Amino acid sequence: MPAAGADQIRLSYAALTRNPAGNLSAVAPAGIQAWTPFDLQVTWNFATQADNPPRYGFIEITEANQVRAEAAVELSAARESVESAR
Repeated sequence: MPAAGADQIRLSYAALTRNPAGNLSAVAPAGIQAWTPFDLQVTWNFATQADNPPRYGFIEITEANQVRAEAAVELSAARESVESAR
């Protein structure tokens, strides 16, 4: 049990390469002005597993073929309980 006032953290690690696997994409609006917040839509397509392990990816944001930002990301999907109507 953590001491009072201590922050709980979870440490995860993975070895990532810059070779595209084709199962992760990120899309943002074109022509964003500098220092303007924007939404980034990230989609992925991984095989479903019962234990829903975290997946890791690498996203680069480019402009005129120059990398402007890059980030390693952890991806996970929340499971929904769906009941079939009969």
